[in-house]
Amino acid sequence: MRWVWGLATAVQGVFQHTYTSAALATFWDLTSQLWY
Repeated sequence: MRWVWGLATAVQGVFQHTYTSAALATFWDLTSQLWY
């Protein structure tokens, strides 16, 4: 069952990366609107 744990960790990493990228993109968009 080791592959199940690896798969769950990989999925969690992908979701976390996507969430972080979306948060950074939103933050960058808001900051750009403030500066310009």
